[in-house]
Amino acid sequence: NAISEFAAQKKGIISPVAGKADILIVPDIASGNIFGKALTYYANYQVGHTLVGTKAPVIIPSRADKSDVKLNCIAVSILCSINDTGDGSLC
Repeated sequence: NAISEFAAQKKGIISPVAGKADILIVPDIASGNIFGKALTYYANYQVGHTLVGTKAPVIIPSRADKSDVKLNCIAVSILCSINDTGDGSLC
């Protein structure tokens, strides 16, 4: 639904943001790692891995990441830092 407007329509979900997600949140670091690698290697997406829910965002690039992915990690972490409310909510 978040990444497919068609899927949302088929499920009867009416939302102005269906299929337009810029950020996808995963439940834990292991599934995030798998999901990020799948997006990178199978779908050729540019990603920016950042761990949130800690005192400050944590950049977690892979050793195999290209420089543009590492830059994305830094950018996402900066945005999370700027938007930090201090209440433990996601950036």
